[in-house]
Amino acid sequence: VWVLGLGIYPALLQRFRVTPNELAAERPFIGHNIRMTREAYGLDRIVEREFPADEALDARALERNGATIKNIRLWDYRPLLRTFGQLQEIRTYYKFVDVDNDRYVVNGEYRQLMLSPRELSYQHLQSPGFINEHLTYTHGYGAVVGPVNRVTAEGLPELLVKDIPPQSASGFPKITRPQIYYGEQSNEYVLVKTRSQELDYPSGDQNVYTTYNGSGGIPISSFVRKVAFAVRFGEIKLLLSNDLTDESRIMMHRAVARRVRQIAPFFRYDRDPYLVIGDDGRMIWLLDGYTTTDRYPYSDPVAGMGNYIR
Repeated sequence: VWVLGLGIYPALLQRFRVTPNELAAERPFIGHNIRMTREAYGLDRIVEREFPADEALDARALERNGATIKNIRLWDYRPLLRTFGQLQEIRTYYKFVDVDNDRYVVNGEYRQLMLSPRELSYQHLQSPGFINEHLTYTHGYGAVVGPVNRVTAEGLPELLVKDIPPQSASGFPKITRPQIYYGEQSNEYVLVKTRSQELDYPSGDQNVYTTYNGSGGIPISSFVRKVAFAVRFGEIKLLLSNDLTDESRIMMHRAVARRVRQIAPFFRYDRDPYLVIGDDGRMIWLLDGYTTTDRYPYSDPVAGMGNYIR
């Protein structure tokens, strides 16, 4: 009976009932497939509108589309990233890892800008070691922001945010919290609120120091926690260091993409986190996440993703 039900009967049904009238028999199921696939990927929300493309390009057309013309992108992110590094890394231990596009209102105009945070690169510390890597050099500092299509008289990108400490041009938010403890590549653990002050930023031939005053990280005041983290990182100095206090905290999983996946591994994420500068001057990391499944009925799947996404 099992062989008849699962093997012979479906084959007979396909040959003698479906195949002779295949289009009519499968039409309802093809309709279900198309409709449910559109719903699964949100394509059913698309609104179709006519867009006549026969308009002659003249001065009036350019004037009517002035906002679009002003935001046509000129800079490619690859040479721009190298130029940002040459002009604005300031010290060898700072690096620009990536350049992202975003849109801001500047002096009342909607502008497309390119932004890159100035991150700390542990690979370029001149004197690596426990103190420098985990207590002194704890964060990057500030960002560089520029229009997608503006250049200076020297042919360099025009900058709306630059330098250390960050200087913002008129109309763009002033960065109020420039310290970057979490980034695209910062995956070394650091210790904050210790007796050892952190390097905040360089100023000429001198350095300006600071002490973290936020609530990030994990308290490491108890002896048991010190033992646990010393074992976790294979570092006996976490247990013996005199720099730790009852207020000390340890920051780990500081690479944004890895950190988010540790917190919520059940979502599917974009590979590229990007930095946003808010109206209040705070710098916030964003990473797009999606809900996916491979069990949405009738929907066509995409390799490696499933057949539904939101």
